[in-house]
Amino acid sequence: MLVANRKGGVGKTPTSLILGGVLGSIRGGSVAVVEVTDDPGALGYRAEGQPQRGLGELVRDRDEIHSAGQLAGYTAPQTSFASVVASVGPRRELTGEDVVGVSRLIDEYYAVRVMDSGNQPSSSAFRGAIEVTDVLVVPVLNAGDAVLEAVALLDFLRELGGHAAMLADNAVIIRLHDGRPEDPAVVARIDRILDDARPAQIFTVPYDAHIAERGPISLGSLGPEVLRAFTAATAGVVQRLAHAVR
Repeated sequence: MLVANRKGGVGKTPTSLILGGVLGSIRGGSVAVVEVTDDPGALGYRAEGQPQRGLGELVRDRDEIHSAGQLAGYTAPQTSFASVVASVGPRRELTGEDVVGVSRLIDEYYAVRVMDSGNQPSSSAFRGAIEVTDVLVVPVLNAGDAVLEAVALLDFLRELGGHAAMLADNAVIIRLHDGRPEDPAVVARIDRILDDARPAQIFTVPYDAHIAERGPISLGSLGPEVLRAFTAATAGVVQRLAHAVR
């Protein structure tokens, strides 16, 4: 699954980690959360642990990895039992070929792959991520710019046609609350915009102080209401995933 929105700062990285964490906790592992941003993103910082090797090294070494044990050396194990593959330092710009190659390698050893993307849907890395995605997840805040950029992403994918359009038509939107005041008139307008965008499902997640701290995210530190909301959203994503891979 790919977590995406053209707008930055709308919760893509926390959503990626928590969706992967919920799945990892249920499955007991075999879930990888992978950075597919053009340049190093925030995934490594928001994840637990500080591995010595990460995405840049995995791109470099991927043709030499032939076992689950070798691949584990490039991940940060989470207390949720998910594994994170993120940048641990500077790396070269990610290409579509890099994303496809790393994804295929990860899929040999993990049952589920969650991808945390950047803000440029026209980039090579994003196009590569689209190629290896079965379900699109779009996080938004209750803010006009975040929602308009999300809708623009869906429109962009529909214009591409084929597989990209299918992802847009089956997208799952997750509405996050970040604790800032929300104007009821703006929220009502956002409701209309999202309805017109025709996603497959929309889930709402309440404010959570642990996420708002902008530090490493631990599944066990989320508030119970937030965990329930993300669990429901994860179930919806899995439902779309099952439909997509039939």
